[in-house]
Amino acid sequence: MRTITESTQSTDRLRGNLSGRQLFTLAFGSIIGVGWITMVGIWLSQAGPLGAVLGFAGGCVVMSLIGATYSAMMSELPVAGGELAYSYKIYGLGVAFATGWALTLSYVSVVAFEVISLGWVWSALFDTKTSHVLYRLLGADITLESIIVGYAGLLLVGWFNFKGAKNATLFQDGVTFLLIIVSLLFVGLALVKGDIVNLTPMFAVEGTVSITWSVFGIAATTCYWLAGFDTIPQAMEEANVELRGKRLTTIVVISIIAAAAYLCLVILSTAMMAPISDIKTMNLPAADVFRSGSGSSLFVKVVLFAGLLGLISSWNAFLFAASRIVFALGRARLIPPILGTAHHRFGAPANAVVFVCIAGGLLGLLGRNGISPIVNAATSCYAFVFLLTCIGVIRLYQNKAAKNMGLSKFIVPVLGACGASLMLALSLWTPYRTALATNTIPPEWAIIVVWTIAGFVFWKLAEPYRNGLSSTDIENIIVCNTVDNNHQETIAE
Repeated sequence: MRTITESTQSTDRLRGNLSGRQLFTLAFGSIIGVGWITMVGIWLSQAGPLGAVLGFAGGCVVMSLIGATYSAMMSELPVAGGELAYSYKIYGLGVAFATGWALTLSYVSVVAFEVISLGWVWSALFDTKTSHVLYRLLGADITLESIIVGYAGLLLVGWFNFKGAKNATLFQDGVTFLLIIVSLLFVGLALVKGDIVNLTPMFAVEGTVSITWSVFGIAATTCYWLAGFDTIPQAMEEANVELRGKRLTTIVVISIIAAAAYLCLVILSTAMMAPISDIKTMNLPAADVFRSGSGSSLFVKVVLFAGLLGLISSWNAFLFAASRIVFALGRARLIPPILGTAHHRFGAPANAVVFVCIAGGLLGLLGRNGISPIVNAATSCYAFVFLLTCIGVIRLYQNKAAKNMGLSKFIVPVLGACGASLMLALSLWTPYRTALATNTIPPEWAIIVVWTIAGFVFWKLAEPYRNGLSSTDIENIIVCNTVDNNHQETIAE
């Protein structure tokens, strides 16, 4: 037998004093950086300009309800790991682990998405020639250049997060505000150079799908595209203690609304610059339309640069959030505790940052055609976590009903739970429909299964550490973020 003395409290607690502005840029930047540079053409093809805008507007309403519901939990339990603590308090240890592990996959999926997208945008921005093909996967070539560029970006963003929350959020502030400035340039250009005639047909459908369902389909995917507000719960332990209650709700909801408005402007700007029929044939429509519409490669570079800033912005935010949830899982001994220690100098979850970079890098090896399965897998995980949190807030309010809490308090979380349930059902139906049509196993299912197996392995590896803790110890760690400095646990050789 050997005795391992637990790390002192200073290495098990994160440090920081993040402001409301920094929480806003963390959430806003994480939302607007995910997808638009590579996905706007798909949105327009699926639903048309007005259809896509209506889809995002409807999704914005649902996500704002979910975000407002989250604010209640964030004020109640302002700890790193957010949903992990919420689930533990409401449902218990097993559901808490499932919630935290599912959320980690969602965040890691975004990190992988950015690894893939960076190489794509980089090659268009710098007009690089096709490089050496390393391998072929899911029907697409994965080149040496895309791997080098993607992993270089991963190392850069990982380094900023390794050095602590202040460095990560300062980096986020700068990138987000620069992105807003550059974006205003290409939106302004679209208003001057674009043609409103290109907005027709306002609605577009693919195959036998009706206009209603095409709009509804866009709205359902906003569970992924507008999920960036969920980076705030992971930062609450490092946030200013005054950021609670209505002020926190305002920050969350405004970040969602502002980001949705930004994406709608991108959709309309892109659509005004070229007919839908032309957009469908373009590699990166958000940039390519400006080449055909203005005849200037400079404007194309401006849009691609904005897209690059967006990728880096969301990359930084989601890596930040992912490392915090992994840190919280490790600190609670739900996964090996080495992932739950803070760096002695920077106060950051350094080991968790490294883990997220490795996991995101491996998933990024799926290549360009892996983006859709990655998004679908993450969407299911997000919807699952959002649903549990909304139901948890309802139960929290029920427990407080004896304090004469009005029924009006229940409206927002109930509507949020209904919206999350619908998004979860749609996210699970999409790959099932694909499986029926192709008689194959969808890649997103494989991603979820592999991640679940990895979670089981990590859970078992942490079991000797977890068995040395009482239920009170675990609750103190997850909910109160305290570790008894004198606590020792005995572990079998």
